[in-house]
Amino acid sequence: MIKELLKKRSLESYRIEGKYWGVIIDGTGLHTFHEKHCKHCLRRAYTNKETGETNVLYMHHVLEAKLVVGDMVFSIASEFIENESENVSKQDCELKAFDRLAKNIKNI
Repeated sequence: MIKELLKKRSLESYRIEGKYWGVIIDGTGLHTFHEKHCKHCLRRAYTNKETGETNVLYMHHVLEAKLVVGDMVFSIASEFIENESENVSKQDCELKAFDRLAKNIKNI
């Protein structure tokens, strides 16, 4: 839908300085679990200072790119922040997901 609106130049009056599009990027959490349910889950460990007990939460996050046109906001692309496998030395993050998302947006 967004491609068609851009191709038909329906949103041209909303460009910034007549040539730029207002695009916002926002990361958000989708799901949180107390037990691991897939190999792509992000992991966060919390340690209770009083008891010393460590609790682990498993999560799924997504990075969203949205086109701002006046009072409206259109979702143009999404990139999940997820681990490639269960045994990763460093988890995926918003910065890495942004690089992937930027490549996807440039192809639109």
